[in-house]
Amino acid sequence: MCNRPECKHQYETNSQEIWKCDGYLGGATFCNVQVYEDAVYALTSGSTENDVLDLGTGDKLTKISLDGTKREDIRPVSITYGGSAQPLRIHRGYAYYIEISKGGQALYRFPLDDPQTKVEMVYSVDGSIGKFIPYGNHVYIQAEGDILDYSITENQVYLLKEKYSLGGIYKDQLLVRSNDHPIEEPPTGEYELLDRNTKELSPFISLNTKDSSDVVYLDTDSKQFFEWRISFADVFGENYVEAPTYQFSVLDEQGTIQFSSPVSLLRNNVIVFAPGDERFAFVESVDYYETGNVMLDLIDKENGFARINVFTCNDKLLNPDVSSLE
Repeated sequence: MCNRPECKHQYETNSQEIWKCDGYLGGATFCNVQVYEDAVYALTSGSTENDVLDLGTGDKLTKISLDGTKREDIRPVSITYGGSAQPLRIHRGYAYYIEISKGGQALYRFPLDDPQTKVEMVYSVDGSIGKFIPYGNHVYIQAEGDILDYSITENQVYLLKEKYSLGGIYKDQLLVRSNDHPIEEPPTGEYELLDRNTKELSPFISLNTKDSSDVVYLDTDSKQFFEWRISFADVFGENYVEAPTYQFSVLDEQGTIQFSSPVSLLRNNVIVFAPGDERFAFVESVDYYETGNVMLDLIDKENGFARINVFTCNDKLLNPDVSSLE
């Protein structure tokens, strides 16, 4: 997104210069950027070169050409209660995002073609919204342990399944897992398919754990399945270790492992995984508490699922300590 020959891009070490890179999106994070109809949309900050204090707010929607040279601020995005808007999903001409609202969280949306239209609250809860997936004329919402269905055509929210977690979409069905288990125990490795119309469940993939303490997370690109496995005891229990290891595996629809590799991470790392397109999956890893490092890796599906680091920098550069700046 930046073709300026003199630009250092992510290698710039001056926090007051990095904003000049055409690829710099202010306070936007990985999950707040999306390509839609041959343009990049991002929740960016309203800061200027003289307004470093606002670098992390992400308070407006910006449309950017694919080469980074043309930018248009579409509209402000209201951020209240000291919260943040994330993640951004654009679907059928509407932008959707989650924001902290009155002690809980809420899902909002607004049309891209009418910046004057008031932001519409789709759903709010006195807790957290784990994820949401726009699909067809629906937006499926994971909120406080239940799966909800927002009908775009009816503009109504319906309860789809209680005590279930939302994994993804597979063959026009929802990949789900029961979360009806004691909080002190890890979730089950049994995944099911939920018919979006009849609400009927059918067994799908059983991820056999090495022992009862394995925690398994599954995602899909609608063709393959991506498993992240970690020992519950290593992270929370009697086998506590400073640097727990994830086991990353790729499975077919029978649950047969096609590829598997350990991934060591710092204890304080936060992972964002996106199953991506036909060629690449993406992993963002952030160590907020110790090093401040931010890393973005590609997983090449056509090259033995090789993991390729394409971006590494320090979060302190992108979000500087403003008390030290004039």
